[in-house]
Amino acid sequence: QKPVVATEWGDGSFYGFGLLIGAHRGLRTVGHGGGDPGISTYVLRYPDQGFAVTVLGNMDEIPAMTLAKGAAEIYLADAFPAATATNSLT
Repeated sequence: QKPVVATEWGDGSFYGFGLLIGAHRGLRTVGHGGGDPGISTYVLRYPDQGFAVTVLGNMDEIPAMTLAKGAAEIYLADAFPAATATNSLT
């Protein structure tokens, strides 16, 4: 669960062999989403907090990643660093 460093991508990749390694408001995240006509999904883990959320939607218009982050905003409200606290789901 580390970003891969492939020579053609450079050192700035957030892709880790099928997983997106990143951060949400200062907390480390590991996630992946997908979809097809009629389906929208996202799984998002906060490994340092021992929290994971999965959104399975039966419509491709459902913003699965935004909903997953929204659930984390509620559950992990006290875990986000105060300096980055905003009302944004980015």
